[in-house]
Amino acid sequence: MDELLTIKSVLSTNWLSANTDNITPTFDIIVNQKILDLANNDYILLYFINTPVQPYGMGGTSWFENNMISIDIRTTYKNAAITDIRAHAIKLRDEVKRIIKTNISYPSSTIQLMLIERIMDLSDKNIGIARFVFNVQLKHYGS
Repeated sequence: MDELLTIKSVLSTNWLSANTDNITPTFDIIVNQKILDLANNDYILLYFINTPVQPYGMGGTSWFENNMISIDIRTTYKNAAITDIRAHAIKLRDEVKRIIKTNISYPSSTIQLMLIERIMDLSDKNIGIARFVFNVQLKHYGS
């Protein structure tokens, strides 16, 4: 089971560019990115935080995995239609929230729940980047 590929698929398949100034971002797993071309691009980068595995049930015969993933939204996008980078980034953030809430139960055959744990605003006005990072739990109850 590759949780990063699952999340990438859920986001890219359900993305409505009409909600984000008719722009679809680049979806990628962060280990695939060496250099980001942040000049007029939107990125949704995915990476693992951790994966605790715990027994549950009688006698610990089954296992519960709580995969923690970060969804890292970054944009510096500017054009004639988008003059406020932060307002554009908020649209990206809201689209990710919409997709996760819509797919909260069974987003794949191996993930039963997808829950937002927190959203952090890591934007830096000094360098002109708007950034939001979601910590998302992917819960798998299995043996």
